Amino acid sequence: MALPRILQAIVNELYLKKYVGRWSDRWNILRVWVAVWLYDQFESRPVEKSAGQAAFLSLILAFIKFPNDPSIVFLFHTLIGGIGMMVVWGWCVLGTKLSLLARDSHRDLETYVRLNSSIYQQNPNPHPGQIEGQLIAAVFQGQFLQAPSSAVIAVWLFIGTYAVFIVRAYHQRLFFIMVFGEIILAIYGTIAPLIPIWYAKELGDIFMIPYAYYLAINIFCAAFVAPQSVSHAIMERLYSQAVLMTECLKLSAARLRDMNDDQIAAAISDWDQNRAQQLQQSDLNKFIAPFLAKEISVQKASGKDVQRMMDLLKTMSGFVCAHSIFIRHVRERSSNLPAKELVPDGGTGSDAGLHSDPGLPSLPYASSSQLRELLSSLAVKTEPQQSAVIQGMEALAHFLDRETSSLHCTRGLFFQPPVQVEELEAALEAVRQALSEEVDEKRGKSGDDTTLDGKGSPSPSSPSYLYEVYSVFLLTFLGVLETFLELAITVEKRPVRIWWPGKQNGADHEHATFMSPTWRKRFRMAVGGRGTLPLEEDNPDRIDGINTPDSATIIEPLAPKESVFIKILRAVYNSFSWFVTSVESTFCLKVSILAVALAVPSWILDNGSAEFYYKNKGIWALVSGVTAKGLFSGETTFGFLQRLAGVFVGGVIAMAMWYISAGNGHGNPYSLAVVFGVAFLIFVPWRIWSTNFLMIVTATTSACLIVGYSWGDRPDSPVATLWNPGQGWPVFWRRELAVTIGITGAWIIDLLPRPKPGREFIRRTYARTILELGNIAASIVKYTRDRPSGAPPSPYSPMALDTADKLRAISMKLRMTNARIILSKLEPSLQSTWDAERYKSLQKRDRRIAQRDAIDMLGLLAFVTERLDARPRTELLASHVFQTPQMAALLNLFYATSTCLKAEGSLPATLPSPNAEAGDFPDLDSELASIVAKTSLTSEGLDRSAFILAEGTCILLGKSDDEKHEHAFEATGSGASATYPMQCSALRKGGHVVIKGRPCKIIDMSTSKTGKHGHAKVHLVATDIFTQKKLEDICPSTHNMDVPNVRRDEYQLVNIDDGFLNLMTTDGTSKDDVKVPDGDLGAQIQAGFDEGKDLLVTIISAMNEESAIAFKEAPKGS
Repeated sequence: MALPRILQAIVNELYLKKYVGRWSDRWNILRVWVAVWLYDQFESRPVEKSAGQAAFLSLILAFIKFPNDPSIVFLFHTLIGGIGMMVVWGWCVLGTKLSLLARDSHRDLETYVRLNSSIYQQNPNPHPGQIEGQLIAAVFQGQFLQAPSSAVIAVWLFIGTYAVFIVRAYHQRLFFIMVFGEIILAIYGTIAPLIPIWYAKELGDIFMIPYAYYLAINIFCAAFVAPQSVSHAIMERLYSQAVLMTECLKLSAARLRDMNDDQIAAAISDWDQNRAQQLQQSDLNKFIAPFLAKEISVQKASGKDVQRMMDLLKTMSGFVCAHSIFIRHVRERSSNLPAKELVPDGGTGSDAGLHSDPGLPSLPYASSSQLRELLSSLAVKTEPQQSAVIQGMEALAHFLDRETSSLHCTRGLFFQPPVQVEELEAALEAVRQALSEEVDEKRGKSGDDTTLDGKGSPSPSSPSYLYEVYSVFLLTFLGVLETFLELAITVEKRPVRIWWPGKQNGADHEHATFMSPTWRKRFRMAVGGRGTLPLEEDNPDRIDGINTPDSATIIEPLAPKESVFIKILRAVYNSFSWFVTSVESTFCLKVSILAVALAVPSWILDNGSAEFYYKNKGIWALVSGVTAKGLFSGETTFGFLQRLAGVFVGGVIAMAMWYISAGNGHGNPYSLAVVFGVAFLIFVPWRIWSTNFLMIVTATTSACLIVGYSWGDRPDSPVATLWNPGQGWPVFWRRELAVTIGITGAWIIDLLPRPKPGREFIRRTYARTILELGNIAASIVKYTRDRPSGAPPSPYSPMALDTADKLRAISMKLRMTNARIILSKLEPSLQSTWDAERYKSLQKRDRRIAQRDAIDMLGLLAFVTERLDARPRTELLASHVFQTPQMAALLNLFYATSTCLKAEGSLPATLPSPNAEAGDFPDLDSELASIVAKTSLTSEGLDRSAFILAEGTCILLGKSDDEKHEHAFEATGSGASATYPMQCSALRKGGHVVIKGRPCKIIDMSTSKTGKHGHAKVHLVATDIFTQKKLEDICPSTHNMDVPNVRRDEYQLVNIDDGFLNLMTTDGTSKDDVKVPDGDLGAQIQAGFDEGKDLLVTIISAMNEESAIAFKEAPKGS
């Protein structure tokens, strides 16, 4: 029995089931298999004659980057890589020339004469080949090495490595440029100093010829061997998303009603996994969607259709946030059920499995004894809608499955597939029938088990948060599902056709410019600009998809104008500060230092170091070492272990392949081709789909390298070799030793002078995501208050769509951070403001759950507040939840938590609580009943449901934040929104603080040593944000200080009257109580207004005081 289990584990680990899976997977394997097998064939003869020992390099490059992406995406990456390699090669040629210029030609001539004389002394009549061979051996022994030339190469290698790895730091998806570039840099850096003549072309041939074959085969396979379009790849992922979403939606109220507690826990765990996989598939589509309208595709759906399907499925996935809230609340209520409570089948439920999860939040819910009755009521009332949802999703999954089949691709041009719309039309009819019943409008009118009172009996007047969540979710989900089914029927009725680039009406794209705004900012930063650098996923302070808007040009009153010289100095300082302190730059600096350190032995003559380095392939240690260094310490340690395992696995595979194919060591190209073909059938699926990237790449490249060197050392090789490492085992142990030396060097340099821990990345990422969640909450509240009274309710308004996009971006950022959490566990304990225990607490599962719950609740809040009509919106704004102190306290919690995480500080012991009235109610539904009773929303309908959902979500959001902090919060008075306390040690330069009752901006702070009373004193120097007066204060570092809530608002300038600014808000409300500022700012505002310019004025507000601090000209057409 053990053997079948082992074989099953091997099949699963190597992803061999892909051969019997979807046909697109098999075509993908075929394309990659043909590519790598062709590399093997060209390695045997043609490339070997031109590239020598490096003939197998094309096969190594293939396993680093092979054509498994959609054709146009891979071709684009190939183009970018080709341009990058040409730039690196040009840099190598320049470095070779500079090293030659630094050489002493007289010394080279003396060395040559000495070596030539020695040759003739040994043999008076040497053959020219013998002379050349002995001179080459002398070259690689380091006889021509010179210190100035080696120094030039060291500087050149440092700069080149830094430039190549900066690409890796900012664009992980272009990692192959880093690897390819470092290989060619290593070739030139370790060989160029040895050669006293111009040898740049011949050194370039070592890499560029195999690379040219690599490009040719890649382009051929991507374009002609089962090419895949972006449309088809996205449709494949949409199919996977539809299947996973269907599995999530099957966890209905009816199913939960019939489960005991352990079954509920298991079902919700499966639900979490399915949703995570569905979101992961959605993330992958993001990177290839821009190519939709720029390719040739063969199918029924155009690029525009695929884009619409993506958007619809994305919207449906967003609506699942309400289902997520429902599921999690059911789990919480179920976990609080009394022991041995009867379940519908008469058995007893056990809550042991539920209580075993320490990551679940403790939120106040309605009485848990009503859970079964609530689920029963929902199951009866929503049965038609739930059935229609499952029927529609299954029909969509079958449609997407057909669209990605071979009949609907190129084959369909010759044999048109049958039109199958019966299932789609039946599902559409079921959806429309379910929508026509309007369960959300009719709920409660009949008085039949709709909601529950405290005794478990029907009570249509009592609100139930979970009831409303589930009902509104089904109603809105069905609306989008109806649109998707209509689109699917339209596409299904079309014939298969060819869609040409630009004719598909694909996703809208901005007009192309010479340099995108992102790259313009990067360029400005590179030359010393002051703008923040927009980075990729490895920047914790940026969330891809949420761009921090450029702030208005702030003209500080009384601030002296800077001269051009001061601006230049500031730019130089900013650039130098980024160069020596940023995570990305320090990563590249360490890698560059490591590259030079690992290349130094090839530049030493005296002790035979250069000869030893070349004989034992020290270049392997160089390339392995620099590519093993990660941005953070955990990555480097993880890479160390994975690469050690990978080189061992690859060595065992390579020796088996070599000894099976070569036998006596002479090598046979035909047997080698057969062995490679069989091996690739096994390992290509492993390389494509396995998530253990580092070990697999190391294993496959090591196997190719060992077999390649063994093939080059055969007796009948047409290429003369010098000090070849041997065949089979000798190559294996040298490879293992070199890689170990290289990755050990990477691990050592990672610790010097101080490692960059991934824990800090997690902390800073959470600080940014929590801040953005607070910004989203503030924007929802502001929109609800400022929304024009005549605006019709719509879930597709710009605010709702923008909020959904931002929440998806934050969710994606958090999912990408999960890998950092795992890797951070491999990091050593470091001296830090936060101890190891606090970082461990930050990485616990409940911290991620809390943010995920906040994302779901904010998504639901944005949706329901948009659906509110005028009357329920007025009632909502008048409720205690939306009153200024409670809402300001809620937003303060977001800001305070984010600030403390960013500054590595501690939350103060006292903070304003958004739950001033929560203690008066035993549960959420009771609180909602009290709120609804005070309104005029007595009739049942969507207005009442949306009101209940908005109120309940705000309450839960506040309670979730309030209970997730490490400190107990105490409620404060109505003035709590003006300031909030913060520990003095958590204050930072550039932040705000209250000194002598005035709101100030900190311009300098210093901390003294601990005194006799055990407290370090913090000396604060700040300027009043309104008067610019300098103030100072001294406070113990452990004490709290008040921090003002500083608010900046932008208003349109209408008039200037008697020294006051007449301003207007976006909703047309006038504001006439702000004075024209004194000094240059006021004069400039007056001058701009007199010239007839349309101006936007920025008003800063703090502690019941306001002032204008900046202005700018309004955009055209606004």
